[in-house]
Amino acid sequence: MSEVDRVLRRAARRLFVDRFLVSLTLAAAGALIAALALLLGNRLLGFAVDWPIVGSTLAALATLGAGVHAFATARDRARVARLIDERAELRESLSTALAVAHQQDPWSRATVEDARRRAASVDLRRALPIGMPRRWSAPIVASAALLIAWLAVPQADLLGRSRDREVQTEQQAELIEAVAQVEEIDRDLEALFAGLGEQPSADPAPATDPAAAPSPDEIRRAAIRRLTAAQDRLAELRRSDSARALDAVRESMRDLRQPGVGPANDLVSALQRGDFSRASEALSEMMNKLAQGGLSEEQQQRLREQMKNLADQMQKIAEQRKSLEEALRKAGVDPNLARDPGALAQALENAAGLTDEQKQELRRQAQGAAAAAQQMQQLADAMQQAGQAGGEPLQGMFEMADGLSDLEMLQQQMNQVAAGERFAWGKINDLSQCLGGGAGEHSPFELWRDNMSIGRGSTGGADLDASDAQANTTKVKAPSPVRPGPIVGRMMVDGEQVRGESRAEFTALAEAGAQAAADAIETKVAPREYHDALKHYFGRLKEKAASDANPAPGPQR
Repeated sequence: MSEVDRVLRRAARRLFVDRFLVSLTLAAAGALIAALALLLGNRLLGFAVDWPIVGSTLAALATLGAGVHAFATARDRARVARLIDERAELRESLSTALAVAHQQDPWSRATVEDARRRAASVDLRRALPIGMPRRWSAPIVASAALLIAWLAVPQADLLGRSRDREVQTEQQAELIEAVAQVEEIDRDLEALFAGLGEQPSADPAPATDPAAAPSPDEIRRAAIRRLTAAQDRLAELRRSDSARALDAVRESMRDLRQPGVGPANDLVSALQRGDFSRASEALSEMMNKLAQGGLSEEQQQRLREQMKNLADQMQKIAEQRKSLEEALRKAGVDPNLARDPGALAQALENAAGLTDEQKQELRRQAQGAAAAAQQMQQLADAMQQAGQAGGEPLQGMFEMADGLSDLEMLQQQMNQVAAGERFAWGKINDLSQCLGGGAGEHSPFELWRDNMSIGRGSTGGADLDASDAQANTTKVKAPSPVRPGPIVGRMMVDGEQVRGESRAEFTALAEAGAQAAADAIETKVAPREYHDALKHYFGRLKEKAASDANPAPGPQR
């Protein structure tokens, strides 16, 4: 019976494959028809279809359905035996042997033995061939119909579902972008104010969950309000007493002159440029050389002379308060009151021609000038101590280092404030452009002015106009070469004609050129190989100017 059982098992497998192919053909045709229906629904009615998921799902369902159908319609051993007997013309040998296999009578054993011999000679490939299903063309026809519909049916969207879905997708993407943009701005603002030792705006940040967040425009408007509040706070820092004091100190430092040649040249050059960071470095290098014995006696003597000269200049500059005097002069107040804070306060109180804002501004300038004068006086005292003969120059330099360190920190803070203002304005501009419309609509700034509930100072946000926008201007003189041409105009001047050659302008130019050359040499702007030539040339000019200013007496007539 072993040969009979083997033939029956092989036959059952071939029958299962045949049924599976037939079922798979029908299932594939059904899946393609379903895909065609979904395509028509997507194109005509706007139903959302994720084709990768739909395609994989339909393929899996078709395969699974074909397998289940093949298992469900499987034949038992008796039916398989009868089918082989019929197809192989065995005259019921296998089915009869299968029925009497458990009987031991001679006829039954003879029947089984005959079936075993016949089974060994059965060719199942001929008896049970596996070929193309009868409806093999159904999937091909369905595929062709699906392809034609995919290429020919337009996106009609009769119900408007696709448009609504696209709008919703775009809004969701814009909302996510707005939230990410504003979160980045908030992080930058927080880092900026943390570096300045300040707290950012208390206006709440937008919701991080796009589903719970308001509209993108509301998110951007809230960010613009925070940026505007940050700008106002930065403007207050820029107008603070310490900032005014720094500006006054830097303005005063421009009046410094090189106190001769010596080890402090780099320090003086940095002070003249208002670069307190470089001044601190130059002072530190000079202190290290002095502490390690790197300066000779002659250099130490020159250093003391330079420090004493600088102390005298600082003392005079601290007493002058030029910037405050100029501001008082423009406001119609006696500039001599700049050196008397009490009298200045009384004069401002009694000034009838000034508004309260102008008075407040002058008071703040006076406070800044006083703070600057105090800074300059401290530096002057330290330089005076460093320049004393027989004293301890390092002690004075240590006090100078403390003063320069304070100025350097304040300068860095003001640089951060300026960078923060540029950052805030740039982000406001970016956000307002995102809020702005297309051609023919309001500009981003007008939309920001009209729709934002923000205030700048006391305006409340209602009276903003384009003049409130920050702008940078640079004044330049256009080149105007002198060319031959007719005389445009003449002017007669009463007075006696002076005979001879004019020497005053030449003397002033010679002195200015000599000073500019000395500054270029001391600040190392001019290359070293040109130093001797510059000194020789401008030295001759000064001698010529001096001789012209005091000419030798000629013969009396």
